[in-house]
Amino acid sequence: MTVAVAALGSGLIGALIGMHLAQRDADDRLGPFLSTPDPGRRATAYFDVAVGWHAYLESVRPLAFPTEGFAVDRPRDLAAVLRARAQLEQFGTTSVQRLHDDALEAAVALINVLRSLPKSPVSGQPDLVAGRPALRAALRDLAVKVDQLERQMQVELLPPPPPPPPDSYVEITGRGGAVRRDRVAAPVSAAPASRHS
Repeated sequence: MTVAVAALGSGLIGALIGMHLAQRDADDRLGPFLSTPDPGRRATAYFDVAVGWHAYLESVRPLAFPTEGFAVDRPRDLAAVLRARAQLEQFGTTSVQRLHDDALEAAVALINVLRSLPKSPVSGQPDLVAGRPALRAALRDLAVKVDQLERQMQVELLPPPPPPPPDSYVEITGRGGAVRRDRVAAPVSAAPASRHS
């Protein structure tokens, strides 16, 4: 059952990545003509992306680290991640979409590791004990990709830095620069003493 779900999920993810790569190439050519999305909607989309990836990581982590136990109320599929990816089509930048696709490819690699595990002779399920080192390596790679994605989203959501303070000495022409010495009034010197005094 787990392998069938993994195979179906892997196929769907592969098809989705192919569609997004084609769409991304088209968006790269149209980039200057596309309008900037609302910052509030972008923040909401990025939040949904982060929540979806964290839910997925928490649900698959016990496969590699069994002492942590399974989260009963969390589905072990990429449904929330894929829904969030659809929002990125509208509100995400090309950089975030690219990093999200990289994370999806790492998730597919993890699913492929699960599919390639030998079957346990007792249960007929994949032998997680024998495949634990490979699972941990694939999970680590996925976690790194998700971290890169989250850092990029955080950078994009930071407010822009304030403009630099205006130059104290701005010429009439509007150009900033140092005070011109020839325009500073010379100090008044005392009148020379008269010879007749």
